[in-house]
Amino acid sequence: MEVPAGIYKFYVIEGEYEPLRGNPYRIGARAIAGSFYDGWRVSCSFIGHIGRLKIESFLNVKHSLIAFIQYNSASDAFLTNLRYRFNPSEGHDLYIVYDEGLNADREREIPILPLMKNRTIMLKYSYTFKVGL
Repeated sequence: MEVPAGIYKFYVIEGEYEPLRGNPYRIGARAIAGSFYDGWRVSCSFIGHIGRLKIESFLNVKHSLIAFIQYNSASDAFLTNLRYRFNPSEGHDLYIVYDEGLNADREREIPILPLMKNRTIMLKYSYTFKVGL
């Protein structure tokens, strides 16, 4: 269908709710309604952005485990991060890190996105030394 060249006027009413930024649990909403060429446009959307869950377990001063799961509405993806930390002595840290990203809505693009977005296993050693006189 072709749209002829010309000047078009659209009349729209829009409402938005956004809670205070200091609240850690918040969700906003937006509604739009109005004319659009020879028809009407109505939409309602929720602004959720990022939701996350973090679990930390400190077995003792040498061993800790952190699990982090996050959903991002902008990229429509889940991210999982697991970190094991071994600290044999002060200034010496060994980390084993597992990251995984998943596409939540695989059919949002053509061709269809794979379920797995990325996967990483990393071994990291950190040594802290004192510099000075």
